[in-house]
Amino acid sequence: MRVSVLTVLAAFAVAVSFCFETNAQSIGDGQRSAVMFDINFTKLKKSELASTLGVDAQLEKVAQQDDAKPDPSKLVRVVGAMTAPKSIDDAQALADGKMPVDFYARMQFEDSDAAGKMLAKAESESGGKVERNGKTFYRPKDDSGTPENLLMHRVDETTIEVSTESYAYLANRDVLSQGLQEAWSMTGDDSIRLAIDLEAASDLINEVVESVKAQVKGSGQEAMVTGYVDLIDNMKNLRLGIDFSNEHLLTLQATGVDEKQAKELQGGLDALLGMGKMMGGMQLQGIQQQDPEASAVLDQIMNALKANREGNEVDVTIPHPKGLEELAAKFAPMLGVTVPTTPVQPAAPVETVPVQ
Repeated sequence: MRVSVLTVLAAFAVAVSFCFETNAQSIGDGQRSAVMFDINFTKLKKSELASTLGVDAQLEKVAQQDDAKPDPSKLVRVVGAMTAPKSIDDAQALADGKMPVDFYARMQFEDSDAAGKMLAKAESESGGKVERNGKTFYRPKDDSGTPENLLMHRVDETTIEVSTESYAYLANRDVLSQGLQEAWSMTGDDSIRLAIDLEAASDLINEVVESVKAQVKGSGQEAMVTGYVDLIDNMKNLRLGIDFSNEHLLTLQATGVDEKQAKELQGGLDALLGMGKMMGGMQLQGIQQQDPEASAVLDQIMNALKANREGNEVDVTIPHPKGLEELAAKFAPMLGVTVPTTPVQPAAPVETVPVQ
């Protein structure tokens, strides 16, 4: 029987396609991430607050202390995701020397030299390496205290990844739960972003809720605390955004299970925030006499503490308060931070690469 070259090539293509498909689908629903985060260091350093505090200069000082170590001032972005711990014990401790969650974090640097330093440090401190899929993965030493199932490898010229084995060997980072994909698509362009699929993290959340209820059982606060912690059941996801350059300083958002439960969530949050405003207002009176500038900034934040709702979406948005940068410069020396007399000009933006 004669077999044509085209037939052989077609069979080979099907085999390769099957291998990649198997690799991409080799994690189950229980291994899909419930949490995703993104920290855009370039955008953070470009903010007026960072410029006022001279953050770039502070980072460069750290880098100059040891030229062989990775330069934190060259870090552009860190993005990653992780599964939710299954229990409180998993959240508090490592299980048998392993990371009790599946996890990955990709660190993008400004140039290949900065990424190379990071990898060189990992190689010099590694307990061995694994060659797989054309990539070199470095393991931690047995006595390093680092979970033994964490690996580090170079994704491209400027990107280094740390991940657990379950994620490290996958063909891509298509590891988000369906709920987390939906939640992440609703996040904005803030410098710091976090999204949690509460339904995918239900095992841990239910245990935490029951633990809180047990602690207040029989106390005068039982009814109030139980009512508030049960509001978690009203939410499908939770999103957080922080940015020092945008109009909004902080945004906390949640998607309700349905519109009725979103209304209940809004009411519960407003009650909580109302208590916070009442207690904060009493403190603010004393601050106003001692430091009017600090009082003015805090007053703007306090006035914004209100839950808003549109359909199933509930949010609490804190605007960027006027005078924040001046207040930070005033208190920075008390924290040991030297503020430059002339604000450092923010660095030019560096294009970030999408993470797949």
